[in-house]
Parts: sequence; C-alpha cells; structure tokens
Amino acid sequence: MTRLFTTDVVSQDVFRGYLLGGASIEPSLDFSNGKFDLGEWSNSTVSNRIQGASSTEIELYGSCTVPVMGSVSLEPGFTLYTLPWGPGFEGHHRSSTEPNLALNFTVGEIRLSPTVYEDIVLRVLTLEANATYALPLVRARTELDFTATLGAERLQSEPAGTPPGARTWSTYWLLGVAAPFKLGKAKTLTFGWSWTGIDQDETGAFRIGGGPESERGFATLSFAIKF
Repeated sequence: MTRLFTTDVVSQDVFRGYLLGGASIEPSLDFSNGKFDLGEWSNSTVSNRIQGASSTEIELYGSCTVPVMGSVSLEPGFTLYTLPWGPGFEGHHRSSTEPNLALNFTVGEIRLSPTVYEDIVLRVLTLEANATYALPLVRARTELDFTATLGAERLQSEPAGTPPGARTWSTYWLLGVAAPFKLGKAKTLTFGWSWTGIDQDETGAFRIGGGPESERGFATLSFAIKF
C-alpha cells in the first residue's frame, strides 16, 4: 500500500479551463495498492477569489484498474465534489457526484487516457483525452513530465439563443510540464508550469477558436511525502 501526502501551491485555480480563483493551496492524501486508488483533495483560495465562488472545495475520489491486455486497462472511478461554504454549485448544490470511465494504454513512450465523465447532479457530460510523456534528464537527476489534455463539456442548460434541440459545448485544453526532484527516499519537490484555455458555447465538441481572453498560464509548486 502506497500512502502519499501532497501539498500543491498554484498561482491560479483552474478547472477544465475555467478560472475559479487566484493563488491557492491544494493538499491531498492518496492511498493506492496498484489496483485500487482512493483519496481526498482539497483547495483553499488565498487571493483573488472569484465573486460568488466558494473559497474552499473538498473532493473524495476513487478508482479501480482492470487489466484488459498488455498495457491496455479500464479504470472506472468516481469523484464526489463538495463546497462546504459559499453559494454551492449553480448557486444551490452543496455537493455533486461524477462517475467516470477511462481507457488507459501506451503508444511507444506516450501514455494515453481517453475518459468519459457524467455528473449525475449537475447533469454535465465531459469527454476528455490525456497524454503524458516523461523525458529523463539523467545529469540533472530529474525528468520533464509533459502533459497534454483536450476535453469538451456539454452543459444541461443551454445559453439564450441556442436553436431548439441543439447542444452547445465548452472545449478546453491544457499543456503542462513539470520537473520532480527527489529529496531523499520519501520526499519529492516538483516545479511545474501549465498553459490552458477554453472556448465556450460552441455548437460542436472539440472546436477551438479562442483568443487571449480565454487562455492563461499558471505555476505549480508541489511537495510530496510517501509514508
């Protein structure tokens, strides 16, 4: 059983392309045995809180890896989102539950994870594809962990002016790189930078137009301890 406590400090709180706040502290606790994964993640915004948003969010999550063949596996999971304070999701929901299903596989050195999410409280469908690649830097005793994400959300409520029967999507993307440094056997300090953006109210999924107002970069400083 691997037990991992992590504290992240981020310059901006961003979720699927949406800006939720400024600088934030994000502690988490994760338990994993290679097949089952269970954990808790939380966020506390310390600057530039968005009007009407909660300053604290707590999430509980879990998943199970089911081997299929070779590097291919299925990973069903869930996330329970809670807002203890503030107006709640959509102004009145204190919690929300999002089951998900991921297909994990590798192509060469790249790990791919297309995932489907369905929020059963807010009724939001999310389609997301993730790719990760690690480039070793032996002399620097670290590596560069590259991440790429492309996702699309279909909201239950449609904006004014949407044709009857039509569905609009929000398409988001993220490109990130991080460098972890070992501090002994059980501690790791990681520096990261990500660039993300979002297009809202598109008539189809994965349509990216964008502009400077829909893009932003943020830095991450992470300290993790295995115990």
